[in-house]
Amino acid sequence: MKETVFLKKPYNKSLSANVLKKAKSIKGITNISLDTKNCRLTFDYATHNAYEGLRALLDSLGYTFSEAPTNFISPYKNL
Repeated sequence: MKETVFLKKPYNKSLSANVLKKAKSIKGITNISLDTKNCRLTFDYATHNAYEGLRALLDSLGYTFSEAPTNFISPYKNL
């Protein structure tokens, strides 16, 4: 399954190479790419466990992600 997630804090270029290398080692994660300008990570995952493994890896490095852009403002926020 293809997924695009948004990182909650920006990456720097030296860290992004390290993160991509570690993420590629997770069984079930393929075709991973990182858009540092927009803090967007795109990847394919084979199982829910692979997805959660990537989430745990990023969390251990101090990065969390969401499935919506972090600068997204919901029109329903104040309802």
